[in-house]
Amino acid sequence: MNHDPLISDWYWTGQVTFDALSFEDFMKEVRNQWLANDWEQDVCRKVLGMKQSGSFWEWAMKMRSWNTLLWGTSAHLDDAGLLNQLEANLEPWLSRACDDERIKEADLDKWLDKVKIVDEKKHRERQQQRADVEEAACSHLKQNMTSAGLSEPSRRYNTFQGPASDRSSTKGKENASKLPTLKGRSYLTMKDVSNVGASSSK
Repeated sequence: MNHDPLISDWYWTGQVTFDALSFEDFMKEVRNQWLANDWEQDVCRKVLGMKQSGSFWEWAMKMRSWNTLLWGTSAHLDDAGLLNQLEANLEPWLSRACDDERIKEADLDKWLDKVKIVDEKKHRERQQQRADVEEAACSHLKQNMTSAGLSEPSRRYNTFQGPASDRSSTKGKENASKLPTLKGRSYLTMKDVSNVGASSSK
């Protein structure tokens, strides 16, 4: 079930009361209303132990939201502590990229913005590399198909047909067994039939 509409309704129903509270007291109301009794330990483990996976920005915002839930508790991290926690749990390739870019911001928001730019840049480069590899593979496949299509007629044309003398002899036998031309006649005589028989016996 999506709890966001429920939380919104809960807030707007008690808006006058909530707006009069300090942020710390308001967060206590949120935790008491929506979180389990052992929520603090679970959220603290997530903040301290979750490594980046996928989009940097989505992961960082989720970590920041969890840390906000810890406001007013001993487990809550200040901006410097959260920055260190995020930096320590970056994906290795993104951490190296940030080192190459010499990102050394002490301000959390500025650090987040700069790392986001590096992350998106690297993702675009990876997408381009995949596209280049796919294009090269398709081009190579087309070349192979074209080469195969050009060589096929040549193989058929060069098929061994035997010595020319054998072909001539065979052709002569085929011609010898054919009926003689009637030369204007519409009938065969016994002589014509005899000639065919004599030619075939040679």
